[in-house]
Amino acid sequence: MKVIAVVVLLALCCAALAESEAVPVVAASAFGHRLYWPWSFATDFYPYSFISGPLPYLTEDQLCYGVGVLSGCSGCEHGTQNLCRWVSLGYPGQVGQRFFTCLEKDFAAALILAKADEAERQALDAKGIQNVEYESQICNIVATRSASIQGTFHSPYDKDGKVVWEHTSIIFHSYHEMKLANVAKRPWAVDATSAWGQAGAMRLWGIAKATLSSVNRHPSLADVDCATLNDIESLSRIVPATAAVIGTVTLAAVPKETVINQLFFGVVANPRSRWCANLIMGSYLSTRCPEYGVAFSGLELSTYLHFINNCAASRGNTVSSLLIGQNPWSAIPFYIVPDGTPYAIRDIPTLPNEIWEDWLELDEIDIIQEGPPHVFATVWPTK
Repeated sequence: MKVIAVVVLLALCCAALAESEAVPVVAASAFGHRLYWPWSFATDFYPYSFISGPLPYLTEDQLCYGVGVLSGCSGCEHGTQNLCRWVSLGYPGQVGQRFFTCLEKDFAAALILAKADEAERQALDAKGIQNVEYESQICNIVATRSASIQGTFHSPYDKDGKVVWEHTSIIFHSYHEMKLANVAKRPWAVDATSAWGQAGAMRLWGIAKATLSSVNRHPSLADVDCATLNDIESLSRIVPATAAVIGTVTLAAVPKETVINQLFFGVVANPRSRWCANLIMGSYLSTRCPEYGVAFSGLELSTYLHFINNCAASRGNTVSSLLIGQNPWSAIPFYIVPDGTPYAIRDIPTLPNEIWEDWLELDEIDIIQEGPPHVFATVWPTK
């Protein structure tokens, strides 16, 4: 039996990421609603234990914000059954730049109307809620007809934090052949403003890059989007790695690693770990390649626990054993939400196909392990 090494990026708690923000956790409250800025949402429930403690239910403000970050504009407008609206507003402290987000529809309407009242407008300006505009025109129900983003865009990537409209006007939705996954439609359309879309990366991934670099994980992992996940050459790209300590876990330095080796940690050596490796890859494909127009708000707690319980090291799983007790999906941001949350993922919808299994030789792992769980040493692939 061939023993294949595949490695998992250690999950980074979104609460820790949120703490690195310069903006407050809750930027502003108005008209009975709360406005959330990038990364601020996670701290509202990440202090709860996924295993022993209940998760608080999401408000409509939280739900719309989460759908907007994860699914993008099209999921916000078309996947939430008229619950949410895609808007832009002035970015706090960045003159002339726009922040795109998803708001509960009544909240969005109230902010638009408030612009006509001088006193209300000034009160909102003081809270950082400035010049709100509907942006639904970029969310056409047909992906090929959707307009590109117009106007200056906030980007943590750039030194001045600004991407001018001449550049944003060429940002369109992306279409993928999904080589490593079986999907119902081809090509597969992904919203440009979803977390792993082109514009979504502009909004969020400067922070992700900084955080990944701070724990000695290669910052290019923040760019593992849908296109990368469907390109074996991209997944085989060599990146440097050094020793890292994350919490109580110490990762030894590895002479060389591929991006895919940084996404997974452990050895695929038996049928259970093969199942776990497929499930993890499926979670990446599902969250980085959300179908255009389909909303999702996070991963249901019971689905998370299903992974935890089945992929525990005590059950003989040799993949990602160091992730138990943390978020195994390491999708930033990817929220664990209460069961029954609207638009939450209950079953991983996009699973890797036989091309993925053949590439990693997972099809060779077909011998049922007998006896108590064995301790496997990490074996790095030589091919």
